[in-house]
Amino acid sequence: MRFDLTVDHMLEQWVLIFDSGNVGVARDSREADAVIRARREVFARILTGEQGVYAAVWRNLLSVEGDITLLATLRELLPAARRASRTAARTPEG
Repeated sequence: MRFDLTVDHMLEQWVLIFDSGNVGVARDSREADAVIRARREVFARILTGEQGVYAAVWRNLLSVEGDITLLATLRELLPAARRASRTAARTPEG
């Protein structure tokens, strides 16, 4: 999964690498199964949980080229998403 992030009309490219259960990050422009494009400040809000991944897509703040199902993988890797899942699991249903 590659992230093409823009800041001040400059492009930063980062690659998230999955290998045998390990996850790595590299600053690279290699081909990827999915390319996620956003402004860096939008992506920072996604990482902190201030902005949802899917909501960012719906609002055209983030675009995906390639395997869109990898957005679900990204969402599960984010700390805010994991906290929300744990909270939902502990909340009794009414």
